[in-house]
Amino acid sequence: AATAFGGWIPCDATADRTLLVDNYDSYTYNLYHLIAAVDGAPPVVVRNDAIAWHELEPALRAGHFGRVVLSPGPGTPDRSEDVGICADVLAKAGDVPVLGVCLGHQALAA
Repeated sequence: AATAFGGWIPCDATADRTLLVDNYDSYTYNLYHLIAAVDGAPPVVVRNDAIAWHELEPALRAGHFGRVVLSPGPGTPDRSEDVGICADVLAKAGDVPVLGVCLGHQALAA
């Protein structure tokens, strides 16, 4: 079935999940609801400083997440304390697609 978002139809939404990295911004919850509507399942949300790369890496490598979304947040991608695990995700996630919004998008270009 088409969604309210431009008629886009998700492909096999139950095959994998979206990981949403929360950079401490209230807009993250808007993204959460949009992703859940498109995927047909809520994303897994983790705060950018709540998990270390060595804890997240096995799940990404095992294919538990088909995509990662890096949320908006305060600060700058030049400060590791502002982006937390986002820098490792961008540098080491391999073939997992990553979408960045605001601060997350800035981190993609940093």
